Amino acid sequence: FYFTFVQFLLLLAALAGYKIRKMPSLLFPYTGGGKWFPTAPIGRTAVLLGIAAALVYVSNLILSLFVPQNNYDSLTYHLARVGFWIQHHSLAFWDTPNFRQTSFPPNAELGILWGMLLSGSERFAGLVQWSAALACITAIFGIARLLRATPSQAALAALVWACLPQVVLQSATTQNDLVIAAFIACGVF
Repeated sequence: FYFTFVQFLLLLAALAGYKIRKMPSLLFPYTGGGKWFPTAPIGRTAVLLGIAAALVYVSNLILSLFVPQNNYDSLTYHLARVGFWIQHHSLAFWDTPNFRQTSFPPNAELGILWGMLLSGSERFAGLVQWSAALACITAIFGIARLLRATPSQAALAALVWACLPQVVLQSATTQNDLVIAAFIACGVF
């Protein structure tokens, strides 16, 4: 509910800003021509989106540090895998009725394992995905700059990706989707 509420507030703020600036109707291209994209200052838009993204990612950092990981995937195989490795001092496979615990590649789980071993706690387990999201944002900015985008255009591209609901939700979990995305985005960059 928290993330849906925050996304709803961001939508209301965007619509209010759109209305205050007296921008054309969002249905304008379908009602008969005219300019679709007004010449809005991208820099200002990127700053506002950057503030929103910073608030969301700071709140995700706080959630990751102070709320135990409790989504289904994390509890059934991501953290279960790490717990087994710690208990048995081995990364070896084991017999389990849940094939996901041994069949998927151990990408993010290795980062979680290192954090748990070095800190002696699972408090930092969610930071693997959170830091992968930051790596993706940086790589997207860099890729856009390589494609000759201005700094404000590159920042806007990276921040739009950072504010996608799935990215925001994943960045506070111990799943591994953003870790894979970070490897790919950094590799492309």
